[in-house]
Order: sequence, then C-alpha cells, then structure tokens
Amino acid sequence: MNRKELARRIASIGGYDIGEIERVLKIYEDVIVEALDNEEEIKQGKLFKIFFQNVPKKIAWDGLNKRSFVRPAKRVPKFKPLSRIKDIEHQIDEEDIERK
Repeated sequence: MNRKELARRIASIGGYDIGEIERVLKIYEDVIVEALDNEEEIKQGKLFKIFFQNVPKKIAWDGLNKRSFVRPAKRVPKFKPLSRIKDIEHQIDEEDIERK
C-alpha cells in the first residue's frame, strides 16, 4: 500500500479530506527521516520500532573488482515488528508454491 492508498483509507474510515491526510502523511515521513538522521529511536504504537544497531568493521569482498576492502564500522537502522504486526500470519496454498 502506497501513501495515496493509505491516505484514501484513512480519509474513508475517519471522514477526513484525502488531500489533508496526504499532506499529514508527507510531514510524518519527513519527521521520521529527520529523527533517524538524528539517531533517535522511532516507536509507532504497537506496530513497529526502528532503532540503530552497531555493525562492526569488517573485511568484505568486492566481487566486481575481485578484491577485498575494509567496510568501516557504522550504525544502521533496524526494523522490529511489535505485537500488532508480528503475530500476523497467512497460509500458503500448495498450488502457489508449485507455480513459483
């Protein structure tokens, strides 16, 4: 679901103007990005949490140029589903598996 579809559903359920909801969602995205730029943790109710995890320095392989290089240590965003998301499961039909 993209931002436009999300805005349409929120507007429909809440009785809001879709244009206003789209503007709010755009601002919401900007606020999230700004917070992550400042290395702040994001928790969206009981849906998800975004936090930073340390990734150590590592000697990595560049397959394109056939040489190793040092990837420096860094902090990267990590996504963690919370209670309202992590328990959602859907069954897979055997026919779907066979087609792929």
